[in-house]
Amino acid sequence: MKKNYFIIILLFFAFITNAQITVQGVPRNDAKLKTVAQKKVTAKSANATTFDDIQFWVGTGANQAAFVVQWNDGKTSDALVWGFKWDGTATGEDMIKAIAKADPRFFTLLYQGTQFGSAIAGFGFDLNGTGTNGLYKDGNKTYPLYPFDGIVNTSEYDFDSYTGIDPDDHWQSGWYTGYWSYWVKDSTESDYGYSGVGASTRELQNGSWDVWNFNPNMEMFDIVATFTPVTPYSKTIDFTKGYFMVNEDWYGHTNGSVNFIDNNGNINYRVYSEANDNNTFGATTQYGTIYGDKFYFVSKQAQDSGDTQYKPGGRLVVADALTMKKIASI
Repeated sequence: MKKNYFIIILLFFAFITNAQITVQGVPRNDAKLKTVAQKKVTAKSANATTFDDIQFWVGTGANQAAFVVQWNDGKTSDALVWGFKWDGTATGEDMIKAIAKADPRFFTLLYQGTQFGSAIAGFGFDLNGTGTNGLYKDGNKTYPLYPFDGIVNTSEYDFDSYTGIDPDDHWQSGWYTGYWSYWVKDSTESDYGYSGVGASTRELQNGSWDVWNFNPNMEMFDIVATFTPVTPYSKTIDFTKGYFMVNEDWYGHTNGSVNFIDNNGNINYRVYSEANDNNTFGATTQYGTIYGDKFYFVSKQAQDSGDTQYKPGGRLVVADALTMKKIASI
């Protein structure tokens, strides 16, 4: 009998030693990750923030969930919270994409279509209001990557290669040098638990709380006691105080665009697209002029066949010069 107990104990310790560690549902056997997993994170269930405190709600429906991002980068407002509403069935991924599309200050790097669903590579937030959301990969400043509907896509686990364009903004990404841990609970009274699945598999419940907590350098941080509600997005640009930059953009990839630089040097990217539900100009935009409060944009071709994201506008696009709202296109 003692021998049997001894064998059981050995099997138990063997199981513990070889227990599979997952990140967003993806099995991992990294030595560093195993060391991190042995540490305990304090995930406070009695958080001081409630649904009534949330100011920025995205979507419509009878169900409500909270979405929290904690960057742990030493900057202000280190844990921000949004709200999400829906009917029927929704996942954590649905919530992320809806909020990224609705709030131009917030964006994410995703690896979509893996066997485990979408991996969350990184999250960013425009802290200083300059609108410079975007990423450099491997320090390449010649070809920055800008979010579309709040998303920059990658096709491999290269999450450690990305940095934010604006160093004063929130940005954290990683897989091997750090990673986004996923903490969830389905009611205010319950405790947060480390999610064994990724955002694509996580099914939200009415009253859910999803917390994305970054582990920089594989160091775990406690979930903070109070979340900072994100204010609803509102941005009014005075297009009379600054200048425009009309862009050919990237031939073979993207239709033409226009940026606006205000008198303080702040760059507002793709102002026409932002004002017109992701509409753009034609391919290789060459010329723009303002006449009679109308802005005329002329492109070489009607559309760039390589642009699968933005909606082509044609060889001639006319916009209101004060609002950038579309008037006509040919």
